[in-house]
Amino acid sequence: MGYPPEHKQQTRVRIVDSARRLWKAKGYANVSINDIMKDAGLTHGGFYAHFQSKEELFAEAALDTAVLERYRALRADPSVPALKVFESVLDTYLSAGHRDNPAEGCPLVALSEDAWRMGAGVQAAYTQLARYASAQMGELLGDEALSHAALAAMVGAIQIARGVDDLALSQKILDDVKAALMQMAAARIGA
Repeated sequence: MGYPPEHKQQTRVRIVDSARRLWKAKGYANVSINDIMKDAGLTHGGFYAHFQSKEELFAEAALDTAVLERYRALRADPSVPALKVFESVLDTYLSAGHRDNPAEGCPLVALSEDAWRMGAGVQAAYTQLARYASAQMGELLGDEALSHAALAAMVGAIQIARGVDDLALSQKILDDVKAALMQMAAARIGA
């Protein structure tokens, strides 16, 4: 008796979810196919029924838009000002929770060092995610340059906040970047 038709897709999703979580937590180079498949509750041999290479899996796993999708309902509500939505994004993104949980955080932060090392296919997936994030931010802020600056500041702030060994400094970096971004956004889009 075979598996139902949806089984293969469900298995693929499990593999992608495991890869995404492990890579964000440990980095691409520190996670093997065996690690991913074990985390997904599968055997190594089953990997090649779904992906031709680790790089192909990375390209799919990198396209994680869940962090951005959380704000779609807020953006869709015309009674919520854009600046309030932006503040909500910053409250979540530039938080101790995001800093302290890389496996559940933004792939732009976790995978930036790996993407450029992995070559064209992986960089293309990372680029697609960066463009998507920038477009979402630009839609909110109404300014492409400001959206690029905000995205870069947010990603950089989390990277630096994770890297320092002084918790007070780490939190101050997150708070200061949020304040600076709110000031820039308020000057551009108002209340």
